[in-house]
Amino acid sequence: PELREYSHLALANLAAAMKEGFAPHVPRAVALAVATCEQPDGDVVDDGGAASEDLGSEDSAGGGEGDDDDDSDGSDGGAGRGFRVRTGVVDEKAAATHAVGQYADSCAAALAPHADAVAALLKAGSQHLHEEVRAAAHEALPTLVLAVLRASAPDGAAGAGAGGAGAPPAQVSAQVRHMAGGAVQL
Repeated sequence: PELREYSHLALANLAAAMKEGFAPHVPRAVALAVATCEQPDGDVVDDGGAASEDLGSEDSAGGGEGDDDDDSDGSDGGAGRGFRVRTGVVDEKAAATHAVGQYADSCAAALAPHADAVAALLKAGSQHLHEEVRAAAHEALPTLVLAVLRASAPDGAAGAGAGGAGAPPAQVSAQVRHMAGGAVQL
């Protein structure tokens, strides 16, 4: 997972440096980020070994929000539940989520066709158990909405409507309205 985490960060840095020159790589980079964020965080196996659950799921009886190093909450005597484990997958998901925000900022037109998949990724990330993933999703979501707005504006005129610089454009695409509405519902 560390190599994939560093790869997402490297791709984000490349996108920041290359801006629109990174556009040909956006479809593959977004696909990799989505695949990363769809991974399970890990499994906990009960005593019998017959059932498992995702770590960090609502059913998990983990410790407090910042108790990543706790081994057990003591409520079940260590019977296979109550563990809160931070895996490398969490850092990988945070890096992937950060990266899609950078892709949106750097090459909006190339990301626009993937906006729905990225919006779903960010919505899921905004509700993730771990703070780093949530923070990355919350930082990337407004960037994504602005990227779709820029991509839908004629000749890059987003934000330069009749009222001058910073004013909203006269028309906002249905995709931008849909995404903005989703962001408000979070």
